[in-house]
Amino acid sequence: MVTQWPGTDARLFALMSSGFAVLAQNAGRSVEQKPAMAGWR
Repeated sequence: MVTQWPGTDARLFALMSSGFAVLAQNAGRSVEQKPAMAGWR
């Protein structure tokens, strides 16, 4: 989904994407700590 983002939308999109990056990091960490929750045995 690539579109032209004017002004405030571009900043909001950058904020959201950085937030998603942090969420992904946290998810990766919790998966490493609790492999059983991810379905690994």
